[in-house]
Parts: sequence; structure tokens; C-alpha cells
Amino acid sequence: MVSGATGGVGSFAVQLLRLRRTRVVAVASARHQDWLASQGAALVGYGSGVAERLRRAIQSDGGGTAHAFLDFHGGDYPRIALSLGVPPSRINTLDYGAAAALGTRSQGSAEGTDRAVLAELAGLAASGRIEVPISRAYPLAEVRAAFAHLEHDHPLGKVVLLPNVAPGSIKAGAARAAAE
Repeated sequence: MVSGATGGVGSFAVQLLRLRRTRVVAVASARHQDWLASQGAALVGYGSGVAERLRRAIQSDGGGTAHAFLDFHGGDYPRIALSLGVPPSRINTLDYGAAAALGTRSQGSAEGTDRAVLAELAGLAASGRIEVPISRAYPLAEVRAAFAHLEHDHPLGKVVLLPNVAPGSIKAGAARAAAE
């Protein structure tokens, strides 16, 4: 299971799990259902009742067991994963406080920025085996607008900040070209 499955990091996790032929139950916005389906992931919408929807999703695959939980959102997801029977050692969350309180893991930032890992990801992207979804690019001076976009729109993929671009110079639809 992956919460925040269509965010900047979660979208990579979903694709990497697909490459390993892992069944993925993805917690995300319903508007990203087509992208998740193209990755072979089952969508569970976030919000009230998510724990029960996750329980039904894992039971529908016949095994009824969740083996791991990657939490790229925070909040109650580590507790939900535990309630679904996921062992604490198989839960990884970005919520350091929850990890400490519940005995789960909180690894990723340092490990994910290792030169060898980044080179492998770049190779996978260059070969077309994974994509790098870019929602929108912003000049660095518009960082507040970028965070508002993240917080309110829950976009698919990365939001990119560009340090040497003048405010107002990026046109809609040009996010990928500006970020490259």
C-alpha cells in the first residue's frame, strides 16, 4: 500500500513497485485513477473511511493481507497500517514522530539521494521504464504559489521550482519544458 501515491515521491514508488511486479493499493485522489490504472495500481480514495476501504481492497485480492505500507502523506496512515496487520518493520512513513511513537520506520531522504540511486532512477527514466510526472514549474520567487498548488490541488507528480526564471514567464502547459 502507498499513501500519497500520486505525489512527487509516491508516483516514483508506484512505478518502481510495478517494475517489481508488486500489487499496489494506492491512496490518492480519484482524479488520478487513469494514471494509477496505467501503472497497474488499485485506487483507494483518501478521506473519511479510508481504513475500511483499504481493508476491503486488500481482502479483494484473495489473500487479505497487507505486506507493507509506504506512507508519503503522514497523519493517521501509520496507525491504519498497523490496524491492517502490517508489521511495524514493514511500515515506512515520512512522519518521524509517528515512527518513533509506533516503532515503524522513517527512512528515505538520505538513502534516496545517494548518487547511485539517483543514477539508477535517471537510467530508468531515460529508458522510458518510469516517467517523471511534472505537475507544474514555478519561478523560485513564486514559492508560495507552488506550495498552495501542492496543498490545495494534490497534483500528480512533481512541482518544480526554477531559480533563474523570472516571475510570470512560465506559461500554462510549459511545465515540463521549463523544468527540463
